[in-house]
Amino acid sequence: MAINCSKCNAENGDDARFCAQCGAPLAAGAEPLTPPVGLASATPAKTNWWAIIAIVLVIGILVWLFATPKNNGQLPGAGGSTANPHGSTATTSDDNPHGMGSQAGMPDIEGLKARLEANPLDMEALRTMYQTYGMIGRGPKVREYLDAAMKGLLEQRDQLGENWTDTGRQIAVAALLGGDPEGALAALNQLREEVPGDRDTVLLLAEVHYSIDQPGEAVEFFDEYLSGASPEADGTTYWQARLHRAMMNLRLYEQSPAGGQDTAALAAATGELQEIVANGDDNFDAWLQLGNAYGAGGDVPRAEEAFNKCLQLATDPQQEWEAQAALAELHGEEPPEPPAPAMGGMGGGMGSMGNPHGGMGGGSDDPESST
Repeated sequence: MAINCSKCNAENGDDARFCAQCGAPLAAGAEPLTPPVGLASATPAKTNWWAIIAIVLVIGILVWLFATPKNNGQLPGAGGSTANPHGSTATTSDDNPHGMGSQAGMPDIEGLKARLEANPLDMEALRTMYQTYGMIGRGPKVREYLDAAMKGLLEQRDQLGENWTDTGRQIAVAALLGGDPEGALAALNQLREEVPGDRDTVLLLAEVHYSIDQPGEAVEFFDEYLSGASPEADGTTYWQARLHRAMMNLRLYEQSPAGGQDTAALAAATGELQEIVANGDDNFDAWLQLGNAYGAGGDVPRAEEAFNKCLQLATDPQQEWEAQAALAELHGEEPPEPPAPAMGGMGGGMGSMGNPHGGMGGGSDDPESST
């Protein structure tokens, strides 16, 4: 089911977190798991694993971008074929990131560069360029085009009208989905310097810091956004921001050194989560985080009650597993095996952000077309 952006009414995929048209956060998007918040956080391996899962669910397509093997024979191409299906000896480079001549369904890198040189604000070309390089973990290589786009945006903002900041957020989202969060933050910070009171930019800054596990910065930006927000004016976006702020406070507590833990952050997270579930007790993610908060504070009975509530609210195998795993860790038991990831929704999210291959598949494997 498509999600229409509440700001510009553009249609987005059902798992999209940010609008492909204006960059605004989508309040109806899927909620992520906690960036590494959990009762087993003292174990480094588990903490790193939860961080990876969090980023996958926040950004939607990053599991494809970062989990893709880097050797030429293994890169997924359009339609699920390998990047080098005929075993050629081509190697990857900045100008040929797929290590091959262009095939049908593969983007024309030189053509994209020419388009961006002619018009740095060609958003379709910028998104495609970022996705293409992001597939092999080289998203930051596109930074010069992001910088040019932001420069052009600031020079042309008078001609673009009062909604010119929407284009800036589009630029940031393109970078984020291309595996370049630093570029996304650079673009958003430029916007914030130009328009300090732009609440959409502040919220997106908070969400980017949230997605890359920088809790201190995330909490500051969520605080700034929420200081001028209300459930009446902002609806589900307000509650989503509060949930994410609580999760980041839990992360701050988890990151604080043993013996000097940030109990104020834990208390803030617990109190906020209690208010969220009191507002509507069918929020799976809020109950899961509340269970984590109770567990972190040593209140095992209330943590167990919260996780059992999650089992009642679970609507799919992933949520059911999250609740079962949380209960197992609470009692010092081995968690069950996670379910296989559902890739269909991820493809839809990629398609909504301008994926040149039409999602996880759907491109052509025709080797005859070349540039």
